[in-house]
Amino acid sequence: MIGLDEIKKYREIVDEFKLFGRYRKSIDVYKILKAYINGYYNGNFLDIVEVQALRDYVKYIDYEKLMNSNYWDKVNNCDNNCQQCDYCSKLLKFVSI
Repeated sequence: MIGLDEIKKYREIVDEFKLFGRYRKSIDVYKILKAYINGYYNGNFLDIVEVQALRDYVKYIDYEKLMNSNYWDKVNNCDNNCQQCDYCSKLLKFVSI
C-alpha cells in the first residue's frame, strides 16, 4: 500500500503500480484513480486501499487525519518493535471512527 502523497517518490524507480484488484466496482475505480492522480482524498481511507484485515477492526479511517499524523514517515522508518512503540495502535484509535 502506497500513500497518495508517497507515490511520487516511487515514480522514478517503478513503472507501474497496482492500486486495486479486479473485484472493485467502476465507481470505486474512478474514486481510487482520481485520488491517486490528484494526490489527495477526503474521506474513508479504507475506500481507496485494499486492506481487508483493517475492516475487521474499524469501518472508517479519516484520511486527512492520517496524513496529518506523519504516518508514512513513521512506518517507513519502523523498527518493528510494536510492543514497545505502540504507535500504530494509538494512531488507529485517533484516526478511526
